[in-house]
Amino acid sequence: MVLEREILARSPNALLLRYLDLTPTLAISPQPTLASHVDEILKLGTIGLIGRWFEAEDIYKALSAPVKQDLAWLVDTYYDRLPPQVKDQYAQLTIFGPRATALFKQGVRGAVEAYNATVAVLRLEKIEPSSWASEAPGAIAQDTPFLRLQRFWGVAAALGVPSVWVLVDKVDEAPGIQSAEAIFKAVSAILLTQNLLEFSVGTKQVLCLKVFLTRPTEIQEQLRLAGFRKDRVKTEEIRWARKDLNAALSRRLGHFSGRTVLNFDDICVPLARGTHDKLLDKCDLRPRTLFRMAHEILAEFDLTSDFAAEKLDPQSIDRGIERGLKAVVG
Repeated sequence: MVLEREILARSPNALLLRYLDLTPTLAISPQPTLASHVDEILKLGTIGLIGRWFEAEDIYKALSAPVKQDLAWLVDTYYDRLPPQVKDQYAQLTIFGPRATALFKQGVRGAVEAYNATVAVLRLEKIEPSSWASEAPGAIAQDTPFLRLQRFWGVAAALGVPSVWVLVDKVDEAPGIQSAEAIFKAVSAILLTQNLLEFSVGTKQVLCLKVFLTRPTEIQEQLRLAGFRKDRVKTEEIRWARKDLNAALSRRLGHFSGRTVLNFDDICVPLARGTHDKLLDKCDLRPRTLFRMAHEILAEFDLTSDFAAEKLDPQSIDRGIERGLKAVVG
């Protein structure tokens, strides 16, 4: 979220795509192909472009006929074929302008219906989606993942997008993806495809990927063994300090309690005092692990405690911590 704010402050018209759900690609293979990743990115990207169109309806009128055909191809391939509930899911992973944001506050389904009405113009004008069918049997296939991205960028640029940022995160939250090897395999096609990581027009990079991965020390070794171009792709390691995690936990508790609870011990029975520090000790400086343990403690308490109980008991705490560690650390 911090990075999103910084990007939009520097380039307000940039298109930000949150690639946070790898479940569809991992359902096909634990090591998805570049084509699988690109398809997911283009689903998000197409919804983002429809959002731009929805925000400024007149922008469509300025598009050339070939660009309209490519836009129709994107809509047909990556939007119209999605079931309504899937459109809802993808729409929630895209950052929108003020008009769409106001619409989304009234409900995701209503916003998707508005998007459906927006793209219906293509059908009303009978714009035929462009086609890249090979001209002759045995001809080299032209419909490659990289060329699909080029086609997408052509439409994005025509709609006034100066750059596209793809933020890849929550890889380790996908089902069964917890070990460093599994995390690396899940996104290796992205990390090892140089022309994707350096997607440029002329000398300007217009498609930028930021991939957030847990277990950095182990992942670095995976990257080295795979021949990752660390000399050309910048990598950074971000580590939390205990005091920062303590502040984050206190803020989270305060947010959900109206500032009446700032320490986890405040909601524990006297015998379980020290749980706040215990959570900080066991999370191994990983915020996701910290909050998952806290969530599991509360879930265990709701499930097993006496109806009259008001504060967390040691058994709920121990079981919650154990489940939280298993779920996130593996």
